[in-house]
Amino acid sequence: MGYFLILLEDFQVTKFTLQVRAPFQTKKGLLLYAKTVDGKEAFAEVSPLPGFSIETLEEAKQQLEALRKDIMDDPLEVLQKKNLLPSVAFGLDSLIYSLSCTDSPSSYPLCGFLSGTFEEMQDEIPFLLNEGYKHIKIKVSKLSFDEAHKIIEMLLGKAVLKIDVNRAWSLNESLSFFSHYPLDAFEYIEEPVSDTNDLASFPYPIALDETLRENRSIPNLLSIKAFIIKPMLTGSLKEIQKLVDLAHLTKASAILSSSYESGVGLFHLCSLLKRAKIPVHPLGVDTHRLINQDILLRPHKIANGILTLSPIEVLDVATMVY
Repeated sequence: MGYFLILLEDFQVTKFTLQVRAPFQTKKGLLLYAKTVDGKEAFAEVSPLPGFSIETLEEAKQQLEALRKDIMDDPLEVLQKKNLLPSVAFGLDSLIYSLSCTDSPSSYPLCGFLSGTFEEMQDEIPFLLNEGYKHIKIKVSKLSFDEAHKIIEMLLGKAVLKIDVNRAWSLNESLSFFSHYPLDAFEYIEEPVSDTNDLASFPYPIALDETLRENRSIPNLLSIKAFIIKPMLTGSLKEIQKLVDLAHLTKASAILSSSYESGVGLFHLCSLLKRAKIPVHPLGVDTHRLINQDILLRPHKIANGILTLSPIEVLDVATMVY
């Protein structure tokens, strides 16, 4: 990104709360609003994911407040030169991009998302199949082995399956569980072992998620097939591009995944496909279905396994400013 000056007339930070079916009852975030001196307006989102982000929402809010004058003076310099928290970097980067470029809404294939209890997953499977999802991710970390096997059996041969272990199992436990399936049964198994050092001993296709955000070297293994990149937890385009380039070098797919953002953050997440030159692969943003009420005037649509974006038109932001 070359240097260019953005002159702001206004910059606001607004609290919002989303009602989410699971795994949270609510998801809180910050809506960023900016207006340039020539009248261009843009929105972006800062919303750390509790339990996964390194920062809290309050810490993100405090950083934005501390940098407000600097952002008003030169937001791009803040993005390039300040040590920003990941969610703040993603939000500010998105805001600057929106003030300088225009993205048209588009449509993207989704990876269906199954999580929760055995009974909840069992009830959700007919919906996903009837909706025509071709790819489905199953989070097995909170299921017993028997329950996880039963869920997989309901879907094998009906969709491309990805299994997310979330590092909940030891190497021996994962080997015991997956030994029931051929090596090519799943597109990948995400974070299959609790100890990253054991990845080399796991013979099935692997996807990395949490490992990518840790201050450690990424294992150079032929079995690594996908990098799961959560922009809200990673930061600006510059940090995301590093992971995309590394995925390319290791011949792994770069797959964007959501952190339960509102429709504002989701729009900007999708824009990264073009910005970071990421080949379109079913996105890990099906969790957006779990948001009961968005902050967009016209929420994005998810139907038939496809996400169709709407323009960023936010519910009366003036009533939300604090």
